[in-house]
Amino acid sequence: MLAEPTKDLEYLGYFVRSSGAAVAVHDVSNLHEEAVRMVSFLGALAAAGPLAVAKYGQDGDGSSPDWLGDLSWLASELAEEAARRLLRLQEAGQVWQRRAEEMTKSTGDRNHGKEEG
Repeated sequence: MLAEPTKDLEYLGYFVRSSGAAVAVHDVSNLHEEAVRMVSFLGALAAAGPLAVAKYGQDGDGSSPDWLGDLSWLASELAEEAARRLLRLQEAGQVWQRRAEEMTKSTGDRNHGKEEG
């Protein structure tokens, strides 16, 4: 039998995108928001991890708990995802930089033609 959904599931939307579409490669605003969210998750883990380990050290029997490996895996996954999202943000900036350069070149070519004519 499946357990009833808990109130904690209300916060699931914070962790996942609600629109079914992927963020466009040039969508700097949403890519920035995603990167900031990942960095915030890493910050939360960095703050909570040592507290959890310290609490276990006070109450534990001295053996390494299973969740400690999971916590380490989570930290690694979040770090990799944050790096991936920051790279996507950098790539979006490069898309806009190329567009601006092309626009400037195009405008410069048109203005140069007017000067000659």
